[in-house]
Amino acid sequence: MIQKIAKTIGENGCYYLCILKLFGKEMDALKLFEPFVQAKLMDRECYILAPDKMATTLSKEKWTITKAPADYTPEPGELVVERYEHGKYSHFVLPNWDPLGDSNTRLKGKLVSKRVFRRVR
Repeated sequence: MIQKIAKTIGENGCYYLCILKLFGKEMDALKLFEPFVQAKLMDRECYILAPDKMATTLSKEKWTITKAPADYTPEPGELVVERYEHGKYSHFVLPNWDPLGDSNTRLKGKLVSKRVFRRVR
């Protein structure tokens, strides 16, 4: 079972890994997979269903999320995940971190949108 989960994260988990990295938990990807699926924060294919609740669970603080255009400039305190497209592929990265290292989708593709996380005060 662990190999199937690791394969799924490797093939489909870029947004999942980016969210974990934002909160310093990327090394817990395998451990958190099943609890997040059970809590309906994501599905078994790593499709993120509730990124705001995932961030809240990881940080113990309440967060909201919005989708923003590619040219959006984050405000202080906002955390951003970027979405790139290249041909039929899409890939999520952080501005300074790519879960795949140097993915072709990011290197050859186009930044199409951002996911902006905001802490609720």
